[in-house]
Amino acid sequence: MPRLTQLDIASHVGVSRSTVAAVLSRSPQARISPQVRQRILSTAAALNYRPNNQAQLLRGAKSGCIGVLSFNGMFALSQRKVKAAADAILAQGYQLVVQEVLWYGSQDEQAIKRAVEGFLDARVEGILLVYPSTAFTQEWLNKILEAEVAVVGIAGDHLHGIANFVSDRTWGYEQITRHLLEEGFRRLALLSNDSSYEKIGFFKALENFPEAREQARILHPVTPANCLKELSIEDQYYMPGVWGMRQILESEKELPEALVCANDHWALGALQVCHQADIRVPEDMAITGFDNDPAGKYGAIPLTTMNHPVRRISQQAVARLVEIIQNNQVSLEDKVSIRGELIVRKSSGLTQAPTCTRTTWSPPHPPSPNFHSQTPASSLNNQLKHTDLQHKSLNI
Repeated sequence: MPRLTQLDIASHVGVSRSTVAAVLSRSPQARISPQVRQRILSTAAALNYRPNNQAQLLRGAKSGCIGVLSFNGMFALSQRKVKAAADAILAQGYQLVVQEVLWYGSQDEQAIKRAVEGFLDARVEGILLVYPSTAFTQEWLNKILEAEVAVVGIAGDHLHGIANFVSDRTWGYEQITRHLLEEGFRRLALLSNDSSYEKIGFFKALENFPEAREQARILHPVTPANCLKELSIEDQYYMPGVWGMRQILESEKELPEALVCANDHWALGALQVCHQADIRVPEDMAITGFDNDPAGKYGAIPLTTMNHPVRRISQQAVARLVEIIQNNQVSLEDKVSIRGELIVRKSSGLTQAPTCTRTTWSPPHPPSPNFHSQTPASSLNNQLKHTDLQHKSLNI
């Protein structure tokens, strides 16, 4: 059976082949009425028309494809963003090409090279970067831009020259901390990987609570020697919460009244240790997460968290990418922060602060010599001195 051509569609609709070509290639310069455009698209669909992409590319036509390059496909939040981005790309009428750097075995230079070259060989019109790792350097981005391919990032703070869409994490940690203060908690600890976003939000919420501010601590999980090599990628997401909670049990005379964790995975790891040590959550200690991972909703103790605006971030990022493609715009550097929503569940759902002391259990091990000592509020300036993220209004 001969392959259906654009000339066949033109004959069915009663228009020229060039009109059909302009509609199917989504040419923004073509002045074609919506009625004719819809007739052409409907006829092409009814006749099961499939373009000869190789021939079109040889003639210099656009591919009609947008690529999504993901760097952390084992991470549930990354998967949710890729799915939301895919939905948005398809809704815009583009074909979808997805690459995951981890599919090539790692996030090293060679894996990134293969993924990027695959997109360029496919002649994609744009690329959406989802959680680009630091291994994806500015040099790689510049190579793509030099090939006149539009690029937009999701959570690519280290890259310059493109629009970048992120969750407003500083605001999110501030809201979680305010929630705990409103519940009456005063002895708070932040379990963090040394992120300035988390610290700024945490301490900003404490500005009007001098008692809580004086007692506030920042804890950094210490990875046991050679432990990461033995863990699966999935376990690496949860174990910092396990290690951090164990450090609290080994080194603290009394529990924090509330533990603010960097993300839901860490919070779930901390919850596991609490269960093993007979620590009641939230009666003895409240725990909060961040990002609203589905696993946090269905445990025995549902997790208070900040809902990550996954769909809004992905949709807005794709809309910006399509705008750049269709208007032949030059990518401009821009950072768009989008706020999520606080979700209060049982892990912090008290009407008054607990009054616990460590009288019912003892540390299972002596204090770890590698434990990172808690950081009092008075020394926060030293930690934030070298970051450009410190808010001018934050007087610590």
